[in-house]
Amino acid sequence: APDALEFTPEIIATLLEKVRSDTPVGFKTFYTWIWDRPLPKHCYQWIKAIYSEARGKKPLFLEAFRGSTKSTTVTVTWAAYKLGLHPSKTGLIVNAAKEKATEFSASIAEIIKSNKGWKLCFPHVVPDEARGWSSEGYNIKDARVDYDEWTRGLTIDPSFVGRGYTSSAITGMHPSLFLIV
Repeated sequence: APDALEFTPEIIATLLEKVRSDTPVGFKTFYTWIWDRPLPKHCYQWIKAIYSEARGKKPLFLEAFRGSTKSTTVTVTWAAYKLGLHPSKTGLIVNAAKEKATEFSASIAEIIKSNKGWKLCFPHVVPDEARGWSSEGYNIKDARVDYDEWTRGLTIDPSFVGRGYTSSAITGMHPSLFLIV
């Protein structure tokens, strides 16, 4: 288990450098800090495919059996990872069931707000409750940046949100970081 108290500052710095690299290895390290267990091997293959397709700017269709941890790995943890790396961008999760989409975004919100692994990896990316922190849309901010300066360049879209596929709120949204359907 990756308890930060067991590592020297040098080892932590090396691990954080990996996390912040925005690579499959970086994600694998992040996943371990967030969930206190290693990323399953089959999930690492998905992540490598996501990064490979992203280079070619192609969508990726991931099909896997129920219980294979698709939602935990990609919809929740990978989305959170990308938000930590790029907090000024936005993400949208669309699901057939509104309740599941809301659950996924709430899981991401819980990681950002409370997870000790998140606080180690991205201590500067925090909830922006002034702009909204609810199932209607979660906003994050980079606490290293002056708030007025931070909000100046943002769009009206929340940092991330989950919606059912029939939601009229999807119309007009322009996710700049991820769209998970």
